[in-house]
Amino acid sequence: NLGDKISWIVIDDWIVTKKQSAEYLTTIYKLLPNANILLLSPRLERYFKTNEELSIKEKRFEYLFLTPFNRKDIRSLVSAFNKLKFIDDDEKVLSRIDSDMKDFNMHRTPINTITLLVVFNNNYDERLINRTSVLEKILQMAFENNRVPNYRTILPDIKDCEFVLGDFCKNMILFGIELFDKNFFINTIRNASKNQGIELDIDYLFDVLLYNNIIVLFDNKYSFRHSFWVYYFGAMEMYRPNSELKSFLFKDNNYIHYPEILEFYSGKDRQCEDAVSFVLDDLRKATKIVHDKVGWSDNVNLFSLLKCEQTEEQKQKLFNRLDETVKKSTL
Repeated sequence: NLGDKISWIVIDDWIVTKKQSAEYLTTIYKLLPNANILLLSPRLERYFKTNEELSIKEKRFEYLFLTPFNRKDIRSLVSAFNKLKFIDDDEKVLSRIDSDMKDFNMHRTPINTITLLVVFNNNYDERLINRTSVLEKILQMAFENNRVPNYRTILPDIKDCEFVLGDFCKNMILFGIELFDKNFFINTIRNASKNQGIELDIDYLFDVLLYNNIIVLFDNKYSFRHSFWVYYFGAMEMYRPNSELKSFLFKDNNYIHYPEILEFYSGKDRQCEDAVSFVLDDLRKATKIVHDKVGWSDNVNLFSLLKCEQTEEQKQKLFNRLDETVKKSTL
């Protein structure tokens, strides 16, 4: 009996909300009652809010999340990738990925690891300086690949694509749009292209984004696979004169809720100082408010008295200084 020989069933791309999902599980239970089942569900970032949906739909399952990679896991992935497409010595590539993830503040996930490996495979000698440059390189590779069917002789210009996608993602941010259909995408991009006098094969642009998993199908609608793509393209809109998104972010300190947009905006053009000046001004105001409330003088620096190995006399001097400072403040 085949059912007695199967101990585990792994189902990828499991969509909890699909009507047929319950029917599939019923059939599996009936045919293989003793088998363990692992459902791999591609949950978008914005849906990581509660396990209520899954617990109601699939009551027999425990809800688990993938944990971040440790160095050993990354090494295994580097080794496997190097066997297919050699980049450099495993340990050198591993160290590069480890340092880049720290520098770019990237999560240690399989997709981020593979993303960096693909970028390295394309040009290992080029030293990327921030997360914006990583995404630029990914887009460049996405638009240069020849695996997406295209019957036009002229491929879309990446800068034009970033421009119209910036307008599209600006609207997603301002109006809280999370899911969209293809017609909405096509019509919105067409209007943005027409307003700016840009000629663009919009269907091909959509296919490139879909093929490279920048956008994905979810519940019969489309969404950007990762929120950072929305923020990246949105940041590109901020370079336009009279940018709507820039006005929104710097009004009532809305930028506090979108740190990644400022990261990509300043990372694209490191000469642009308006965002940095605005944030620094806010920090000075916040610091002054705290100092005024606490009564702590700006010229007090207790760290100047700290030593790695302090004598009893030095410790007492530090405590006395702290005691005097606190007494003078409103603490």
